[in-house]
Order: sequence, then structure tokens, then C-alpha cells
Amino acid sequence: MRSVPVQGRRNRGTGEVIVLALTCLLALSLNGTRAFAGEGTESSLAVVEAPARPDHAKVAVAVSAGETAVYQTNGRILPQELRVTMDESVDIVSGEYQGWGYGHGRYSAGELRGDLYVVRHGGEERGMVTGDVRATMHASGDKGAAWFVDWLKARPEAGRRVALAPVARQAGETVRHEDVMLLIFRDMKLAAGSASPYEQTSTLLLLPSVDGRPHNMGRWKGAGLEFGTYREGAESGLVWFYLGNRPGIGISAGPERFGVRHGPHASPLPLQLSGPLRKGGAARMLVFP
Repeated sequence: MRSVPVQGRRNRGTGEVIVLALTCLLALSLNGTRAFAGEGTESSLAVVEAPARPDHAKVAVAVSAGETAVYQTNGRILPQELRVTMDESVDIVSGEYQGWGYGHGRYSAGELRGDLYVVRHGGEERGMVTGDVRATMHASGDKGAAWFVDWLKARPEAGRRVALAPVARQAGETVRHEDVMLLIFRDMKLAAGSASPYEQTSTLLLLPSVDGRPHNMGRWKGAGLEFGTYREGAESGLVWFYLGNRPGIGISAGPERFGVRHGPHASPLPLQLSGPLRKGGAARMLVFP
């Protein structure tokens, strides 16, 4: 894997960079929210806690593209060969949140095609699979990799586990960027009052431009990650989200989030979440299946 050092922008004062970054984070219409195959359960959530302004930090990030992995399955649910190519993987390599990362990739298995959105930390990787296959995915150094498939084309699959055995891997190219502006939304709290109340508390790390160029945010597919906890009735666990990127992403209308929630006594479920990052706003959550 080749590493090429790249210097982030240094010709602006910290205050000016913050103002510029926040100025670029304008309202965004979410009418184009992506829909996935199969029906999900939609909920409206209130943003009950959110910082008035995000904290900020300068961090170094490593950005990789083009990594390809080939896996073998048992052929019972998915074709025997599954190929995944990561279009973009971003890892925070300095600062308080060093070790967190996220990525977007594409998969192919026979005639099946689609996208996957992943978050990484501490040797664990979790994410959401969309397209012809809808699933959650989990990989760890000691347990290997697996997809939990709940939808295959027009057929529900009820979270069936597909173990993935690695066959081949080709590294991509990695570039390191210094002094990248990281916006940190701490203690974000969402809640829904219903027959089964839902609560979620999380930290959202926004990296709309990993090369330090705020005016060029549209070139990056990802905008960061979110991690936290949830509680729904007697069930509780963790949530991890990949944050999709668009020009104008920000406080008034937050990013599209693609992720997974998982707990010790519950099967992992894919989630889609959208809405503002300000207190008093309304978020929309789709839970599949």
C-alpha cells in the first residue's frame, strides 16, 4: 500500500476556517432521500438534545481508494463468490477519535449488485448493505466476516447469516491529509414516544472535506460517521452510522445516515436516518425489515 503525504490548507486562521466551514454547512433538502428494496418501519424522532455549535479539531486522516476483496460463501443464499471494491475509505489517524473510520464500497455476486456503507473501530467493522441484497455486515479479526441478509431481490430472508471466507485481497492507494477540520456533535439525543419508546444518544463526527478544501465537498462520497447507544423498550445496544455527503450538508439539515443497530439480545437491523442536527428538529428513521 503506497502512502503519499499531502499537506492540508494552512493559510487561514483557525477562526476563519471554522466560519468558512460552518458557512458551507447550509440547509439541504432531504426530498431525495434514497429508498431501499422492501418495506421498512418508519418513525418520526424528535431531536431533544444537540449542541448549539459543534466542537472542532484539526486531525490527520488517511484516505484509501480501490481496495478489492474476494470472499467465498457456501452458495446457499448468495452466489459462491462475492467481490467488494471500496471506492473510498477514510480513517482518522490522530486526535481524540483516532482509530475511527468509515467507507463506501460496491459489491457484486453473480448478477447481484449494490452498495455498502461501513464504520470501523477497534478491529470491528459494521455496516449496511443495499441494492439487490439488503443486509447488515459485521467483520472482526477473531470472528471473521458475515452478512445478515433480510432481503434478496424480491424475497425476504429474515436476517439469515452468510459467512464470508476471504479468498484474495488487493490493496488500494492511500493518501494522508493533515490539518483537516473535524466537526464534533456530542450528546446528540433523539427520542420517539410511542407504544415502544425509542431513545438514541450519539456522537457525530463530520468530515465533509477530508482534503481540507471546504468549497470542494461534493467530491467525497462520505462525510463522517456516528456512533452511540439506543434503547427501545427492554432492548438496548449500539448504533453505528455512515454519513453520506452532499454540498451544503450541515446543522439545519443533517446528512443521510446509513447504519446498523445491534444489541446482545437482538439481531442486527439496518437503519436509515435523516434530519437536522439542531435541537427541536424532527428526524426520520427507517428500520428494516
